[in-house]
Amino acid sequence: MSRSFINTLVCAVALLASCAVSAQEQAQEVAVKPWKAQRLHADYEGWKRALPTHLKVQYAGGMGIASAGIGWDYGRSNQFETDFHVGFLPRHYSDRNHAVFTLKQSWMPWNIRCTDWLGIEPLSCGLYLTTITGPRAIYWRSEPSKYGDAYYRFATRVRAYLYLGQRATWYVQRPDATFKQVSLYYELSVKELDAIAKFTNRDLKMRDIFYFSFGVRLGFEL
Repeated sequence: MSRSFINTLVCAVALLASCAVSAQEQAQEVAVKPWKAQRLHADYEGWKRALPTHLKVQYAGGMGIASAGIGWDYGRSNQFETDFHVGFLPRHYSDRNHAVFTLKQSWMPWNIRCTDWLGIEPLSCGLYLTTITGPRAIYWRSEPSKYGDAYYRFATRVRAYLYLGQRATWYVQRPDATFKQVSLYYELSVKELDAIAKFTNRDLKMRDIFYFSFGVRLGFEL
């Protein structure tokens, strides 16, 4: 065989191998896309990143009998969320009507796309801080002097919670829809004082320290 023919054959084999690798990579990419949910906000650039990405309405969870708020998701896959809620606690559950303000930080490590219109987040977790309105004699951030030094050792106006939960998301297919995602979620949360009490009181049941809550998340963009 002539040297030119051998060179041509080697080039052809290399080209075919390159095409095969490229086709395999494309096939893998196509295979991944159906199950991996994309929660990216492609149009949120520059100052638009300060705009809220979703609304939430929640029942219970130590944030009032009901609360509503706005939030922002971010991260490489938008796996982080920061929310601000305003809740209402009626006098039926307390000494008087109260407003409850909540700052909440969440992390969703997995976003699984089941179909074109359905996705799940098998784990959501995080923490949040709440503060309640009311008379300073009852609700305080720093202990009043009348109680002496380190009498209570905690603030009655501010509470901290840890939570675990799950979500299911419906992806709206209409391009003109205001909300592109509708998520239903539930959470189990525990207050820091209750967690401490559990370690010091063996008679305290687990069901006595956990709070159950559920809500709806409305997402603006995919």
